[in-house]
Amino acid sequence: MAPRTVRLVVAAGICAAALSGCGLTSRSVDANTAVGAVNRSDSADCTSQLMFHGSRYAGYGEMIRQFKPGRVMGPGTLPECGGDGMAGGGGEEVPVRALPGVDPAQAVLAVGGVWIADGAGLPEAVVDARQPVDCRWSGDRQVTGRWTAVSPRQSSSPGLHPPYWIGAVFDGASLGLPRWGDVSVHIQIDDSTYPTLNQRDVQQALWHRGTLTVELHCSHGDFVAVSVTTEPPR
Repeated sequence: MAPRTVRLVVAAGICAAALSGCGLTSRSVDANTAVGAVNRSDSADCTSQLMFHGSRYAGYGEMIRQFKPGRVMGPGTLPECGGDGMAGGGGEEVPVRALPGVDPAQAVLAVGGVWIADGAGLPEAVVDARQPVDCRWSGDRQVTGRWTAVSPRQSSSPGLHPPYWIGAVFDGASLGLPRWGDVSVHIQIDDSTYPTLNQRDVQQALWHRGTLTVELHCSHGDFVAVSVTTEPPR
């Protein structure tokens, strides 16, 4: 069987059925629960394994705040999967990078995802990367990024009808978080947002990965859109 590269971390999945709603959550992560989830010695799913420097690492979920990759430390191996889902011989070599401020014996970055070493505790930086982002600046700020999800209010008529929430990914520096790369946030669209989103915007930015430009202000820690526009993919 041919080796398979598995990308375990994505900022947020594109929701093809945008008008039926995609779930957006904002729960914080409990570190003790998370550690229990990743240190499973009985995991037999080779698609979530990485071998590096003789140790096995397990792929670890989605990050709200994406790490900026550190230096390349060498090659790791994604094991080749047998028909029973167990790791076999061989595999695909991939570059393994350091996570800034994290001991590589605990966690590394590879194929766009975070990987936790078997038996290692969950690094504080990884817990931080899973925490929702609060809006804390004063005044309005314009940011441009990718629209990734929508959670509209249920309606009998087609289209997007405020109030609803959208998920979007922006560069961390544009949100005042220069430590991070891409950052996922939830944005409230309400009756005061103008211009707002329509079916054309859904098609060119949510379905076809165009760009989303939002003028934002903060309200009790929430990101609220003053205006929102889209551009088709280039």
